[in-house]
Amino acid sequence: IQQAGDQDPLIQKGVEAYNQYHLKLLQERLDAGLISQDLFDTLVNTHPNYMPHNVVADIDDQVASSFNLSQSLNVAQHDIKRAVGSLKDIEDPFVATVQRTPVATQLIEKNKTLVGLVKAQEDYGIVDGMYKLAEGASAPRGQETINMFRNGVKETWAVPKDVAVAV
Repeated sequence: IQQAGDQDPLIQKGVEAYNQYHLKLLQERLDAGLISQDLFDTLVNTHPNYMPHNVVADIDDQVASSFNLSQSLNVAQHDIKRAVGSLKDIEDPFVATVQRTPVATQLIEKNKTLVGLVKAQEDYGIVDGMYKLAEGASAPRGQETINMFRNGVKETWAVPKDVAVAV
């Protein structure tokens, strides 16, 4: 697309709009704490014309797992995956954009909500029994966990069961 855009100003405008759209979603991930500033900078600098794609064999699994995300506000992972070479067929990048945008937006909003809950806990101690777990630690009996990202770093918090169910 970039080479064709070099020849046709109309195509170049489309490429720029597409790039700005992805940059906006990436910025929203940064603002929500899903990724760090370092990762943001690396992605922008190394992939200025990024276009998402779905490996055809993996689409059903991705879509099915995205529906599970809507069941809870718990953010166990973010939607940016490391690029790994593949010999499988890929779908049209525009289709991938349409499929991935709702998942990305949902993760961004869920993480912002959980960051707000955690910040309120840190500032005001609003939930008895809610605290950050050390890496690799489990919640004690009778409690559950929630996960969120802050500055691209995953945090796990122990919470009462009713809070875990609510989020």
